[in-house]
Amino acid sequence: MKTRILSLLLACSMVISLALLTIGCSSNTGASVSDAPEGVAALWEAGGTRDKIVVISDIHLGIDDSYTEMVKNRPLLIEFLRHLQSTTDVRELVIAGDFLDEWFLPVYYPSYTDESQFYKDVIANNQSVIDELNNVIDSGIKLVYVPGNHDMTLEAGVLQEAIPNIVQARDT
Repeated sequence: MKTRILSLLLACSMVISLALLTIGCSSNTGASVSDAPEGVAALWEAGGTRDKIVVISDIHLGIDDSYTEMVKNRPLLIEFLRHLQSTTDVRELVIAGDFLDEWFLPVYYPSYTDESQFYKDVIANNQSVIDELNNVIDSGIKLVYVPGNHDMTLEAGVLQEAIPNIVQARDT
């Protein structure tokens, strides 16, 4: 299991680069998939079986768009997730840490005492991403979350409430 996770993490940067390059170079890759959402092109020409695992990490979704790092890239992430749904050969999407960010707060941000509520507010601020992740699951792709150092205090139940069918790989 550890070897598989390490292999996934090592492949992460290559997969993300490929995905962003694919999205950035053209909004139409030329590949066609009959069940793709209207106006959304496939990421690549699909094979006959669901055998690909896509890994993303360090998304750092924050609580307040006035300073969060993700504001400019949120539409690109949503577009990527929509493209992913149109594939027929991706079996799993892994979020390899730092999905929701608890650390990136300005010094003037009020202290919070309810960590669960803090994360619920982060989720609410990024509901469009959460909705697309649920759509990824609905499209038949398994969604796996591995906590990172910026979201290690995110309780499993809070995330499960937002994304009911997510698989969480946590230390026991």
